[in-house]
Amino acid sequence: MAIVNRREAFHQWATQATANLSYPFFSCEAVITEACFLLQNVYGSEDAVMGLVMSKKINSFYSVLKWSPLIF
Repeated sequence: MAIVNRREAFHQWATQATANLSYPFFSCEAVITEACFLLQNVYGSEDAVMGLVMSKKINSFYSVLKWSPLIF
């Protein structure tokens, strides 16, 4: 959430801490939904979170497991 919300006290730290990490990040639908809920009053933040999901920079565990060739 701090990466998306520029007014968050830890925004700069979160941005720097994740700058050298490689995508995709993994999460679950519940965390993505909760992030959108908690950021609902920050202009454009829900779109930013969903943009990360749509661009596959954030993948949900469910979608990874659903399409994994290792799952029978």
